[in-house]
Amino acid sequence: MEKKEKTLHDHFAVIEKMLLIGFAVMLLPIFFENGLWTGILMFLGFGIMVAACIYRNKNFKCSHCGGRLNVRGVPKYCPDCGKEVS
Repeated sequence: MEKKEKTLHDHFAVIEKMLLIGFAVMLLPIFFENGLWTGILMFLGFGIMVAACIYRNKNFKCSHCGGRLNVRGVPKYCPDCGKEVS
């Protein structure tokens, strides 16, 4: 069984999910009055969001030239080489 390479849309979906989960975890302390759980959940949510940013910087690149795609959403063409990205 061959392992299918992830497309930019797959990477973008992972990034969106990580950011949403991190934000939701950061909102959980609303339901706790204990200061310890508030701090732990805020730190955990922030860590998940930072991990999403690191994942984006590592995997959100052009498949042809390896240039970063620093745009919102998934672009059709690479801003560096001009080729269509998948």
